Amino acid sequence: MCEHHEHETPDINEFGVEDIAGATLTLVGVLVEKYISDGYCDPILYKALHNAKMLATRFADIANEEGFTEAEEQIRKLITGFDFTIIEAGEVMNKIIEENDLPVVKNTFEIDRTHPKIRERLGEN
Repeated sequence: MCEHHEHETPDINEFGVEDIAGATLTLVGVLVEKYISDGYCDPILYKALHNAKMLATRFADIANEEGFTEAEEQIRKLITGFDFTIIEAGEVMNKIIEENDLPVVKNTFEIDRTHPKIRERLGEN
């Protein structure tokens, strides 16, 4: 891992894969968390969180296999953050579904084919 002084601009070539992976996963989490705190979420963001968590889990497993205990601990903390953010994202999406009477099943976020709006579009009413 590279070390830099507070106001020094780091050389991107000094970063290792673990630095880039960690920064990328953290950035995904922070961006999605910001959207959620503003009351916005959609299935794409929700899936992005799940995918980021899966990647982080894989990185933690690799860190464990390679004996990087400190890195693994940090990644596990990131995974816990993803878990909480995933819960918040689901709650925001459920609220949006409810407030807008969307034809979507809560918690699965699949199209609700029994919803009156869908039945009407399909000419089933």
